[in-house]
Amino acid sequence: MITNMKKTLLLAGLAIAGSTASAQCTPNQLYADSVYGVWPDTTTDFVSGMVAVFYSDTLQLLVPSDAGLINSTYAGYTIDSVALTSVDGLPPGLAVECNSQTSAPCTFLPTVVGCGLIEGFPTTAGTYDITVNVTAYTLVFGFTLPVPQSFGGYHIVVGPALGVDADKRCDAAASGKSRAIGC
Repeated sequence: MITNMKKTLLLAGLAIAGSTASAQCTPNQLYADSVYGVWPDTTTDFVSGMVAVFYSDTLQLLVPSDAGLINSTYAGYTIDSVALTSVDGLPPGLAVECNSQTSAPCTFLPTVVGCGLIEGFPTTAGTYDITVNVTAYTLVFGFTLPVPQSFGGYHIVVGPALGVDADKRCDAAASGKSRAIGC
């Protein structure tokens, strides 16, 4: 009886640990020799997806040391860190998980490539305009000054589910006639 209880507790613990685990991206060192940037750029853009099909793409970023490279008002001032505050306009069903470089969530250090993983099951077809919002923590006269900055011009295109009318598939799932992911 005690052995069964131990097994049950062990399995419950593993299930809880597994359900709280999340995927993390790996910073792409291809960008390490750049001065700064965000990848994919607005020309390359994010990969396209399909309704109810698992989506995954990685946002790579390299923070400059000089704040003037992002906003000329702060030329000559040093960036302490940059926090990815949000990615607006993501298709429903997608979310960003950061590989933070500090103990603060979604925070990145200058001159070190960082990343955020955009993943999930898109639920609605369309073209989504994406804006990456950050707060740069800049050292000005010995004080840390938060400077919000937005980068637009990105897109994610989500196509309809192939061979199945997504609305009918989701209706069938809701009625218990089938199982559907992303509804």
